Amino acid sequence: MIVQQPHRLYLGADNVVAIYLRDDDGARDMSGAVSIVAAVKRWNGCTVAEIEATGEASGRVAFTVTQELGEQQLAPGAFALQIVADGEVVATGILEVVG
Repeated sequence: MIVQQPHRLYLGADNVVAIYLRDDDGARDMSGAVSIVAAVKRWNGCTVAEIEATGEASGRVAFTVTQELGEQQLAPGAFALQIVADGEVVATGILEVVG
């Protein structure tokens, strides 16, 4: 089951966003994933940014939105967030960008 999680980032600084994934057996091991991408999308489905992420055995998936990326591609507001690991959507959420 995928549960939507809200996340907030602030323009004008680098931001690390961390998500902890769980399944029925507890923490979902993400250390073996070959490719993890955080896709930031507008509500119409248009992808604004794809950011490489890292995964850990504890279920932690993290990615960094640099100040430059935030200021160039994001504007204050809410975006849809998808975490995609090896082609599978493993988490969704809302990314609130605060200016």
